Amino acid sequence: MIQQRRKKMKGLLKKGLTNFVLAVSLIFSIKANADKVSLNTNAGKIELEFFEKGVVKVNIIAPGIDSEFDPGLAVAGNLKPIPSQHNSSQNEISSLYGKIKYTTEPLQLSFYDKTDRVLLQMDQAITSADDGSYYISFRKQSGDRYFGLGEMFPDYGWKFWKTTPLKLDQNGKKRLVWNQHLPPSELTLPFILNPRGYGILIDNAFKAEFDFSQKNSFSYSAKGGPLRFYVFIGDSTNQILDAYSQLTGRAPIPPRWVTGYMQSRYGYKGEKNFRWLMDNFRSRNLPCDVLIFDLEWYFAGEKTQDINMGELAWSTERFKDPLAFQKEMQDRGFKTIVIIQPYFTSKSRNFEEVKKYSAKNQQGEPYVFSGLWGSIPKTLLIDFTNPDAQKWYAQKLYQLHQTGVDGWWTDLNEPEMDFPEMVFYGGKTRDAVHNLMALSSHKAIYQMYRAQLPDERVFIISRSGYVGDWRYGAGIWSGDVTSSWAHLTRNVQMGLSASLSGYSLWASDVGGFHGTPSAELYTRWMQFGAFCPIFRAHGNHSIREPWSFGEQTEKYMRELLNLRYQLSPYLYTLFRETYDTGKPVMRAMFLEFPNDEKAYEVSDQYMYGQNFLVAPVTLPGARFRAVYLPAGTWTNFWTEEQIKGPKKILVSAPLNQIPLFVREGAIVPMAPVMQYTGEKPLDPLFLHIYPGSSSSLYQVYDDDGSSYRYEQGEFSFLPVKFTPGLESILKVGPRQGKFSGMHNSSFEIIIHNQKKPAKIILDRQEIAESKSGSGKEPFWNYDSGKKMLKIFIPAKEEFTLNIK
Repeated sequence: MIQQRRKKMKGLLKKGLTNFVLAVSLIFSIKANADKVSLNTNAGKIELEFFEKGVVKVNIIAPGIDSEFDPGLAVAGNLKPIPSQHNSSQNEISSLYGKIKYTTEPLQLSFYDKTDRVLLQMDQAITSADDGSYYISFRKQSGDRYFGLGEMFPDYGWKFWKTTPLKLDQNGKKRLVWNQHLPPSELTLPFILNPRGYGILIDNAFKAEFDFSQKNSFSYSAKGGPLRFYVFIGDSTNQILDAYSQLTGRAPIPPRWVTGYMQSRYGYKGEKNFRWLMDNFRSRNLPCDVLIFDLEWYFAGEKTQDINMGELAWSTERFKDPLAFQKEMQDRGFKTIVIIQPYFTSKSRNFEEVKKYSAKNQQGEPYVFSGLWGSIPKTLLIDFTNPDAQKWYAQKLYQLHQTGVDGWWTDLNEPEMDFPEMVFYGGKTRDAVHNLMALSSHKAIYQMYRAQLPDERVFIISRSGYVGDWRYGAGIWSGDVTSSWAHLTRNVQMGLSASLSGYSLWASDVGGFHGTPSAELYTRWMQFGAFCPIFRAHGNHSIREPWSFGEQTEKYMRELLNLRYQLSPYLYTLFRETYDTGKPVMRAMFLEFPNDEKAYEVSDQYMYGQNFLVAPVTLPGARFRAVYLPAGTWTNFWTEEQIKGPKKILVSAPLNQIPLFVREGAIVPMAPVMQYTGEKPLDPLFLHIYPGSSSSLYQVYDDDGSSYRYEQGEFSFLPVKFTPGLESILKVGPRQGKFSGMHNSSFEIIIHNQKKPAKIILDRQEIAESKSGSGKEPFWNYDSGKKMLKIFIPAKEEFTLNIK
């Protein structure tokens, strides 16, 4: 029996004696405290701790298991412990949220919700081997689905991707927990979200594998590390995500400029190229906030083997006066993001200094290797798990920040190249720390900002990471995808899967990194990117600029970029919602419609926050696409047509439009068109209202957009409540909270699918109907063709409109 269980580990466990088999364990004592229960056996013990929000921590301590290893995924103290009650006669331990039942021969655990419905059961005995590897399995239950697990990756080579969407449910699949870039990125996180009422986080960073391919069970096998996991019991997937987010650390609100557009390309080589970008964006009225600097910001050569990776300083051959150039960018409304990597080549000025902080060989000397990118000689990998390395690196970035850098693009940080014989801080092996490298580097950057740049928010866009990475201000992108319709298709699911796993900040290389997209592919990918949390175009020495695909495409891009900027207050409010609740910006349909079975099967469309349904077009030549509309009335954003769900419809999708629907009852804040965020005050604030059958309430969030003062309460929410009826009522304000620089704006209210009113009363005074106004007095007008009512209100802290 023991040998059969070992075979199930599929090569992840080396042969050896089994140290811990709970099948033959007998409980000889139970120790129960207020919030912790220990089941002590002849082979080890299981510690159970109970926390608020339905979280149970399970820690299995036994010979051969490295229980002391802490990967730093959970944040101690983020969840408050709660009491539990032990009933020895029933072999169960209960809390406010549910209960755990255990058997003694063999010792197994079963988790139940508060209605006594079984959620999760250990399936077989846990086995471990001499080398610290182990195997644990759980029974599959009827109705189980397995979402999350990080950025979804296909089961076959990227060159053979098809234009059929992947399923978000991982049932039937295997997932290797090992950061790598094939490409694109394979970023598996040990977190499972099961809509049947639970989630699991395995608190381990060792190389591991999830196996959902078995009929009656699923398993997790690891090459080492602690046998520790958290079970989240919740009435909804959103409750589980909330608890998971709080345990692993809330994602801070990014700088407001992240709501804008970011332009990137490998091949912009110096000041001339970047001035060309700035001139074109501003002269063509194409909004843009960020210019991103690839390798050329520090590398002035042409041959790969000569690259001075790890230089961490501007190339003065390409940028004669970096400080002056960065000042010029800032004056024109552009932010700077630079690429950085965890490697230091012998051409770098930091090569000798970093040796003390690099990965070591078996003799304790710096591990110098060759072959990065095929031809780079003499390279070192910095060991970010070393606290001294983190501090040293962070200070290098602080100095670089002082030249005008606003954000960080962390690349190659899976890490792309490391070796089994490498030794890391504390004598740790590659299997133990490989998955933690990106997380550890982001921790260093974030802590440096909080200590030395306390009034500035950090922003990181990374190719890799791990559980909890978001608490350091990091988002991810899907890696070096190819300019193809298949890769566009699959990026939709990759983004949704990442969002279900904790990463709300996500992006893809719009247009694809490898190859050159057609104007049509570029347009469709830009449309998808505009409704992602991070909107960045990027490519490999080929065109990605909005004006580089012809006049017609440029016109489409101007309209699209304008819409992205108009929706910035909506996106910024979503960033706050993620910070408060863990709910992502990109939402799989079932997050908003948990009672709709069809919503669990749809993976090629999603909700952008609670109000927008986005259905990217991912097939060449397509001018229609099928869209599933859940229950309720939906408004076509482009045509104002109203359609009642639930139903699947065929939607017109001309090349300049992405199918976009607004949910019944939505209130959507919008900004004036700007060329960059902060170009001018958010005035007027547009409030688009899509009446439903009952009252709607929306809170528009705002703060200073740049500092962490919102953590001390310096922010505001503007309540907007609309009640439809024969006499509709709109109440706006008063604003709750305040912050430095808060602006009281005027309002332009647009009520969609509304009958023309007989009169409108503003705070008990009737206002006039007029085609236009002076800006000082309120007025309204009506478009009978669009059935759209527009009302202008001068700056007021609060007001009530009665629409009769």
